[in-house]
Amino acid sequence: MPHINIAELVGYERGRKEEREIAEKKLKKEREKTQQERERVQQERERVQQERERVEHERLVIARNLKALGLSLEMIVEATGLAASEVDKL
Repeated sequence: MPHINIAELVGYERGRKEEREIAEKKLKKEREKTQQERERVQQERERVQQERERVEHERLVIARNLKALGLSLEMIVEATGLAASEVDKL
C-alpha cells in the first residue's frame, strides 16, 4: 500500500483552491470588461442615432425654408438630398 502524506495532499488541495480563486477573479474581471464594452457600444449607437435624427431634422428645416423662398423642387432635392416626395409633403 502506498504511503500518503496528508500534509502534501492538503497543500495540493489548497493550491488548487487558490488557483481556482485566481481563475474565478480573472473571469469576473473579463465579464465586467465585456459588460462595460457592451454598455459603451450601446451608448455610442444611441449617440449616432440622435445625431442622425438631428441631421434629418435640419435637412427638413432647410428644405422648408428653401420651399418658402420659392426654389424649385429639383433645386431643393439637389440641395438637401431629400426625396421629392418628402419635399412635396412640406
